[in-house]
Amino acid sequence: MENPAAGAGAIEVGGLGEALHTDVYLAGVWVSSIAGMEAMARHMGQPALADSAAALLKRADATLEKEFWLDDEGIYAFALLEGDGAAAAGSRRAAGRPQLRVNAALTVWPATAMAFGSLNPERSDRMLRRLSASDVTTDWGTRLLSTKHPLYQPLHYNNGAVWPFMTGFTALANYRTHRAWAGYALVRDIARTTYDFARGRNPELMSGAFYR
Repeated sequence: MENPAAGAGAIEVGGLGEALHTDVYLAGVWVSSIAGMEAMARHMGQPALADSAAALLKRADATLEKEFWLDDEGIYAFALLEGDGAAAAGSRRAAGRPQLRVNAALTVWPATAMAFGSLNPERSDRMLRRLSASDVTTDWGTRLLSTKHPLYQPLHYNNGAVWPFMTGFTALANYRTHRAWAGYALVRDIARTTYDFARGRNPELMSGAFYR
């Protein structure tokens, strides 16, 4: 699955979404959907479809690891980019795909694939250690983008705000990687929003700089 065909994945607005070929959120959800298709097909007694999905899942999982893992940084990259324009500044060539570049921004989006059970456990642990640092994790949830990135803005919808939505995925990713202490803290942060704002209103997003 690729953004030009599928449309918006992780990013709806802002410079981080320029020249996207495939972002890690879309790729992770796509891989998870293949796993879901295999499970449903086997349950419904359609072995040919299940086997086809299993074969595709094996290839897709391997591609996800190969294209997005950056060993020197110990993180999963944000996206694969098309072209050599301004959006690709500071990027690097993708492994084995010279027509694409890698956007190595530290974002919280890879946690989605981890929450669904994809990605290498040891690499996921390294990535989650990075996401637990103060440039991504606040006392009220996870920012979408590291404060160290030049595009970070605390009130920007996609480039710095704290989303309870993604905080939840990051919490589950931590639990799946046996980092329960980190997962619990994030669940606690989401639960706080039940009582700290208008009754019945859990905010979609909050500032990346201040809780209120």
